[in-house]
Amino acid sequence: MRLVRCGGFFVRGLLEISSERQPFFILQNPYKKFNGGIMKDIVQKYATLSGMLYKLCSKKERIRRQCLSLGRMECDLLNYLNQIDKPTCMNVLAGELKVSHSRITRIVDTLVKKELVKRYPSEEDRRSWLGEVTAKGKVTIENTIVDFLNLQEDIINRLPKDKVEKIYENIKLYVDAYHEALDEKEASL
Repeated sequence: MRLVRCGGFFVRGLLEISSERQPFFILQNPYKKFNGGIMKDIVQKYATLSGMLYKLCSKKERIRRQCLSLGRMECDLLNYLNQIDKPTCMNVLAGELKVSHSRITRIVDTLVKKELVKRYPSEEDRRSWLGEVTAKGKVTIENTIVDFLNLQEDIINRLPKDKVEKIYENIKLYVDAYHEALDEKEASL
């Protein structure tokens, strides 16, 4: 038995050699050990659904960043600066994004080159530099939001019209329960 990475998880598997002499793993079914009783089938379906939703969110985020030609940290910084809508010290930005000072400098450099953020020295403290979203940065974010809303409209138009509201209510119920369960799990750790 060896541990193999599969879909973000490590699972146990047996290393076998195929007839073509290619190694492959026979994965143990983790659901065998799960003792869910009569709920076992529905729990497996929801676990699969949860994975599918995670993949969808990840794919949406990758596409959004590709549209902006930015990395995750650049997008996060641009969104943060747009939300606070005022010049902010580099130290504060590094703290908000939980990155080092040298990393925040590189991130800001990328955004300055693309004219999405401007950087200038602080008038109060000559050692400090401030970052602020530019007009081009604001337009870029607005366009991204409009693109996202258009995508949502396209998705909704693919659903049966008479079930749109009910689908929303059920997904919202599931997401709220998911958050509650994760918060309780996190608090117990």
